[in-house]
Amino acid sequence: MIKVLLVDDHPLIRRGIRSLVLKMADVTAIAEAENGEEALKKIFHHRPDFVFIDISIPRVNGIEVIRKVKKELPEIAFIVLTIHNDPTHFQEAMAAGAIAYLPKKAGFNKVQECLDAVLRGETYVDDFLEKEATAANSAISGLTKRETDVLKGVIHGKSNREIASNLLCSEKNIEKFKTKIRKKLDIPPSYGALLDWAIHNEVYL
Repeated sequence: MIKVLLVDDHPLIRRGIRSLVLKMADVTAIAEAENGEEALKKIFHHRPDFVFIDISIPRVNGIEVIRKVKKELPEIAFIVLTIHNDPTHFQEAMAAGAIAYLPKKAGFNKVQECLDAVLRGETYVDDFLEKEATAANSAISGLTKRETDVLKGVIHGKSNREIASNLLCSEKNIEKFKTKIRKKLDIPPSYGALLDWAIHNEVYL
């Protein structure tokens, strides 16, 4: 027997998902919430098996809802159904603990496919999003772990001194690592070029 919670601030979206989910066998109860606060209350009260949730919902956003619940109830499966089809939101949602990520424009056939996968205990990501996320990060696959750590520091706005302190090395070595990174990624040696490259290519570490 499966309990489902639908979280979206648009009634028509909730109605559409509800109509699909009701066609599935073993679904015994469906509750709804229109904002993050209401979702948290209903999740902790009803303990649903699956939660369909949008990211851009009022009061508490969807990603924060996932984080809060996963700390207390890690067994609950979150399926993100959202208009955000970019790598940044996708990576944040999956890192928070979502088991599936689907753009709303994918249509209800994709939702059905997603549900089937999740019921089998599999992670589900829309093909388009998976390709986008892979492309955004593939450029750094040739970096060493040390170089990746330095790039991570740059992306997070750390100074050479702060990065050197974290990695227990000298600031001069940090500059050497940056030079190697720029050569591997074909980035010009101008001030701020590494960070600009990361932002432009949507690389987040």
